[in-house]
Parts: sequence; C-alpha cells; structure tokens
Amino acid sequence: MATPYWIDPDAFNHWASFPSDHAALLGGLAYTIYRSSNSLGIVSFLFILIINTTRMFFGYHFFTDIAAGTALGISCVIASAPLNKTRLVNYLTLLEARKPALFYCGAFYICLCISNMFAEYRDEAVRLKSSIHLHLHHKNKQSVGAAD
Repeated sequence: MATPYWIDPDAFNHWASFPSDHAALLGGLAYTIYRSSNSLGIVSFLFILIINTTRMFFGYHFFTDIAAGTALGISCVIASAPLNKTRLVNYLTLLEARKPALFYCGAFYICLCISNMFAEYRDEAVRLKSSIHLHLHHKNKQSVGAAD
C-alpha cells in the first residue's frame, strides 16, 4: 500500500497500527449510540465509516486494522454491559443526585481523557519507561565497571 505523496512514510516507523485505537474508540461509541437509538446508531456507523476510510486512504491503517479495532471497541461495550448493574453505577447515580458539580466535573474529565485516548497518560508512561530503562542501563554499566 502506497502512502499519498504529501505523507512522510518515516512518520509511521515508531508506532503500530494494529488494531486501530481510533476505530476501537469510534466503534464502541457508535455501538453505544446504536443500543440507545437504532437510527442514530446507523448514522454514527456511517460517520465512522467515512472517518476510517479516510484513515485508510492516508495510509495510517489497513482494512484489517480498522476491522479489528472496530470489533474490539464493540466487544468492550458488550463485555462491559453487566457493569451497569453494579454498586459503582448505583454510587455514581447517587453522587450525581447529591453533588452534581463534582459528578459532572469528573464526567467531563473522563470524557475528555477518552476523546484524547488518554494521550497525556500514554506519553507520560513512555517517558517513565524511558527513564527506568536509562536508570537500569546506567546501573548495569556501573556494576560492570566495578567488576573490572
């Protein structure tokens, strides 16, 4: 698969495309909407079809990446359906009624993190992993140097 001429192929060297995290997020959201309203869900699926087709056109993903990501997102929504009957949901419903400002502030933050696919946390995890790797590598060099 060739990338369009304006896309730098080297930009794809440091990340994996399978499964597509965008497709997983959008597939899960579209399926959630579909469970609430069939007609809006179909519109949502058509919308993500356009988005994912564009991502394939630009060379960010293959069809299999998109299909697996969408299936993963839908599977996660189906697997999490039993959580709707837990104490956590009851507690959150009670929190919404008693302290709406706290509830909606938290809900907004969680929705923001989901829409950014937890990018800040993922970036920080990469930096932490790199720091740990450098620290361990430096320690190994010191122990090898001390043994000489």
